[in-house]
Amino acid sequence: MNEIYARVADLQSRNQPHALCIVVDSKGSTPRKAGSKMIVFPDGKITGTIGGGALEMKVINEAVDAMQHATAKTVNYRLDKDLFMQCGGDISVYIEPFGKSPELFVFGAGHIGRELGALAIKLGFRLTFVDERPGIFEAFALHNARFINTECKKIAREIEVDNNTFIVICTHEHALDQAILGELGQRNPYYIGLMASKRKAATIRKNLEESGQLTAQQLEKVDMPIGIPMKAETPFEIALSIAARLTDAKNNKS
Repeated sequence: MNEIYARVADLQSRNQPHALCIVVDSKGSTPRKAGSKMIVFPDGKITGTIGGGALEMKVINEAVDAMQHATAKTVNYRLDKDLFMQCGGDISVYIEPFGKSPELFVFGAGHIGRELGALAIKLGFRLTFVDERPGIFEAFALHNARFINTECKKIAREIEVDNNTFIVICTHEHALDQAILGELGQRNPYYIGLMASKRKAATIRKNLEESGQLTAQQLEKVDMPIGIPMKAETPFEIALSIAARLTDAKNNKS
């Protein structure tokens, strides 16, 4: 079964959703015994087997449901009574779903952005920094992150945004923050937040609504000022506040 674990590792490295199904207990006559494994994909296709037939079809459906709800589960069957199978044993299957990791774009690689990036990687985000300042990434020590060193507004228009996308805007210029928000606020990411004082947030909200770039409904989806309420002063403390807000949004996603 080493090939199953190798396949799981490959799928996780490529951020492909799947569920790992493991027979954890079996009694009496069953198609496969404890330790048998199967990978199920969102479309119901499989790699490996736990025995075929009605049992396998039932577990596939349960695995697809587990992926949709992002919840691990253990299912138990009496094969003759529950699935009308000739073999009359009992079997338990543990199902663990692995979804796509949430993708976080941090626009702005200053002191707070850097601290946030280090926290975000530990929290399970796929991280991309975007900053147009020359040489901004030269002193970065972060690994497992992508760095885009070009015009922020251009990237805001071009990146793929979906229900798994998180956006944090914390650049070095207020006007640039507003321009990025104006682009991405129309794209409907799962989460978008902007670092700002209450006064700055009110000004940006007013400017974007009066210019017709964003509607009041679109602006209501923007978390600004970003972060959970706390007395934060240093870059790390501010980043911690933002990371806590991202964690809350991520864990409430399902």
